[in-house]
Amino acid sequence: FFTYHIYGNNIQTIDEWRVFNERVEKPASRFYKEWGEERKLTKAKSTISNTKKKIAFLIDRAIINSPMIVVYSLLKSLIDNKEFSKDYEIYVYSMNYIDKHLEDKELIDDLTKLGIKFFTPNDLFIGQGYYYPHIEKALLLRSVIIEDGIDYLIGGGGYDISIFLFATRSAPKQMFWSHGNCVSDLKGIDKRISHFPQECKEWEWKIFDLPIEKEFYTGTPEEKEQGKALKESLLKTYGKDTIILGTIGRYVKLDSDEYLKVLAKIMKQNPNTIYLACGAGDEYGIREKIKKYEIDDKRFVFAGMVNPHIFGWAIDIWPDTFPLGQGLSKDEFIVKGKPVAFHIKREDVKYGTFANEKFVASSDEEYIQLVNRLIADEDFKKEVVEVEYEHQYTKRQEIKNSFLNILKQDNI
Repeated sequence: FFTYHIYGNNIQTIDEWRVFNERVEKPASRFYKEWGEERKLTKAKSTISNTKKKIAFLIDRAIINSPMIVVYSLLKSLIDNKEFSKDYEIYVYSMNYIDKHLEDKELIDDLTKLGIKFFTPNDLFIGQGYYYPHIEKALLLRSVIIEDGIDYLIGGGGYDISIFLFATRSAPKQMFWSHGNCVSDLKGIDKRISHFPQECKEWEWKIFDLPIEKEFYTGTPEEKEQGKALKESLLKTYGKDTIILGTIGRYVKLDSDEYLKVLAKIMKQNPNTIYLACGAGDEYGIREKIKKYEIDDKRFVFAGMVNPHIFGWAIDIWPDTFPLGQGLSKDEFIVKGKPVAFHIKREDVKYGTFANEKFVASSDEEYIQLVNRLIADEDFKKEVVEVEYEHQYTKRQEIKNSFLNILKQDNI
């Protein structure tokens, strides 16, 4: 867990994740499988129910983060589907990694109000602080999953407990759901699914589309008002004609010579700009590069961890980072009706996600011109906003292959 938590928050590329899989996940998975066999752990049932089937989703903890927003949106769409509800019922099991963050009781209430059966082992381990035995939590979760008679267990890799539950076979059918790290090669994976095309082509993937709840993109009316107030405060400090550039995401994505060199030219050509660097991670490398490329540190603000729905309303233009691009926070910005500038060097642009779109620059110079035009040309900015909204949000809501269809296609 510790290796995953520290290493995983400081890397981004698939090749780096392959290193983690080879050195940590694979050997751990083999060891857990052998460990369970030696101790003759209770076996999960071997057949799928003929009556109403039970589908379980394994989460790291119940908080509103990017993966949970996707999971929650899928769960809500399934609950609202009468055809699905007739044949399936949903369970959610939390590994409750208090090591990362305490769970959100309101989110748990929201899940149970939907009619989802939710289990978290929080009361049994939270009193032990960070140094609780992960194996005991893993065994408890496994016993509950087996006792509940789960037919399909859906989860991801990385975490010690999730790898253990897959390797020791906790359900007759186990499905690996990739949220980006597609390289996990674990014992006990029967099928691989994702809500977007995967870079890893060595396995077959069942891809489904799902509508993200719009409330997760825009935030609350109160957050919007707080964002406007934040912007007014920044304009008072830096001047009423100030254009606020910024991104929200892990600092490892911002710590790029390629990106900061280009950003420096943009900010020199537009002295009325400031940049809000929002996120978490090591600032040292970024600060060194800011000095190297002569970016005025008074105009480059490290905001730290922020509420994206407050700062998203305050930022005017999002010059997306490259080669490591921003994720859900960038989508949230677009749905708020704000423009994002993309560079062809961005990793997922290489795989055709944004191919041939007018908001994608094909060179450093073109990227500079794109951001400059967004700063100076209000009509062009509106045009980009309209195109990006259609591309990033509206098209994603057109369900071409739903989760339920995948279940039917595979005769599950």
